[in-house]
Amino acid sequence: MKSFICKLLIFFMALLLSNTEQLYAQTSKGLLIKGKTISSTIGAEESHRYILNMAQSQFGYLSLMQSGVDVKVTTYDPQGKKMDEFDGPNGDSGPEFVKIISQQKGNYIIELTSLGQHDPQGNYRLTLCIQRPKAVTPTARVDELFSPWDNNTSPGGAVAVVKAGKITYKKGYGLANLEYGIPVTPATPFHIASVSKQFTMFAVMLLAEQGKLSLEDDIRKYLPEVPDFGTKITLRRLANHTSGIRDQVNLMTMAGYNVEDMVNNTHILQLISKQKELNFAPGEEYLYSNTGYTLLAEVVARVSGKSFPAFTKACIFSPLNMSSTFFNDKAETVIPGMAYSYTSTVEGFRKNLLNNANVGSTGLISTVEDLSLWTKNLINPKIGNEVLFKKMTTLDTLSNGKTYGYGLGMGVGDYKGLREISHAGGIAGYKAFITVFPDQDFSVIVLNNAAELDPRLIARQIADIYLEDQFPSQAAAASPREKPALTTTSAGQTQTPFDKTKVDLSIYTGRFFSEELATFYDFKLIDGKLIGQHLRSADFEIKPDKADEFSAGPWLYGQIKFLRNDTGNIAGCTISFNRTRNLHFNKIELPAE
Repeated sequence: MKSFICKLLIFFMALLLSNTEQLYAQTSKGLLIKGKTISSTIGAEESHRYILNMAQSQFGYLSLMQSGVDVKVTTYDPQGKKMDEFDGPNGDSGPEFVKIISQQKGNYIIELTSLGQHDPQGNYRLTLCIQRPKAVTPTARVDELFSPWDNNTSPGGAVAVVKAGKITYKKGYGLANLEYGIPVTPATPFHIASVSKQFTMFAVMLLAEQGKLSLEDDIRKYLPEVPDFGTKITLRRLANHTSGIRDQVNLMTMAGYNVEDMVNNTHILQLISKQKELNFAPGEEYLYSNTGYTLLAEVVARVSGKSFPAFTKACIFSPLNMSSTFFNDKAETVIPGMAYSYTSTVEGFRKNLLNNANVGSTGLISTVEDLSLWTKNLINPKIGNEVLFKKMTTLDTLSNGKTYGYGLGMGVGDYKGLREISHAGGIAGYKAFITVFPDQDFSVIVLNNAAELDPRLIARQIADIYLEDQFPSQAAAASPREKPALTTTSAGQTQTPFDKTKVDLSIYTGRFFSEELATFYDFKLIDGKLIGQHLRSADFEIKPDKADEFSAGPWLYGQIKFLRNDTGNIAGCTISFNRTRNLHFNKIELPAE
């Protein structure tokens, strides 16, 4: 008997040791109770587990507010099987919204895991906000998706579900204006950001149908102030995001503009007129560029002889009775009932200021009610025609013959086996998504003024509800991805590792000026670190990656490559980030202090 007990103890010890890695830093935190907020601290690579007792067919919604730590939330059923995972784009500050539907009675696990491997500990607040029987009808299920914003204390959004040309469900959630407690309704105007692009493209196509322009025309035919880059840039390449022109948002940010600054098309044209290079030769790559659509809006204005807002109103919005829709090229315009934009923080909601007067790439003000008229026109045209929309929804082809999921102002693809035409947009705290399933004569529009709300995710979840019996019964299995081939240096050669600690940072200091942006940056050695400074931006650290090549923390500065002259001294640098490549800066010799 003793021998058996000893063997049993040895077995359990071995089992415990074999699972040490899984059990490490995992803490059970107890039972969740509706309406009770739990505040806790979580460290690097630590997990906290909570129990949520649910009856069968219940819906639960939990709010997690992160402060100084990025937390991933994973839900498990009573058998320990993983159900879902939640990790939004807010990083280590802001909310996560967790939803769970029980299939059976039992204890469900809510696991919180810190994603920072080396970060110091941070705090979070977890609240079980809703626990009730799950929704059954389609409209109630839609309301369930908007649970985090269905209240009178937060910003929210609006939705319209359109079937066979008619709105089958529409509703507003949350507040359009927090200061005055004005609720969101289906008639609330929102800024719809890049969803604007399909209307800009439609305006171009109307002029093409009239024979007033061709998509194969050179942009410089209409806008001679665009630099001659030594290669033809067609209107089509601008529309397809394959022109190679640098993105205006990146350029303005590097030049020192803030999102709160008033920016219009004239400012952007002036900036583009100073550019000396393209990101790549037209047609070689797809790289989303807002600049292309600002230029297309200017083409529409010059060809039509009307302002871009006036042309689109006369030729698109008025004929479709979209009475609350217009391109806003004046930041000071008073828009009755307009939703303000907000972001959620640990301290509460804050305003996202927006004074943007750029039209073409963005700038459209609209409502879900008006946009339902637009999606109806996409499927059964009242203005335009089927041939025109077929051109807009045909995948473009790169110079190498490959397609890439974009047509003319519209994303083109499929969702769960059904053909889908869609576009997303986001600016300040506004986000928007339109998805159209033309073969099902079905569309969903989601607009919101809460930066944390993901309209793409919710719109497609709504499509799941209404089209659940129309998706192919079994989607084709995706072929497994091949593992990338390993690359090596020449046989027998060894490469000396780059030692970042031995880099002499002082040689990279100085003032660097860009003619293309008409701005300068100072690189200084501060407390042993190379720091970048701009008059209108926060300081940022520049860290060496390899010889003369550095990376900067904030996304907008990207990769910095220093250039040497014939004598080996630093003479300048190029900066590449996001949708802008190889911006050139010359080093300026400053007088001795």
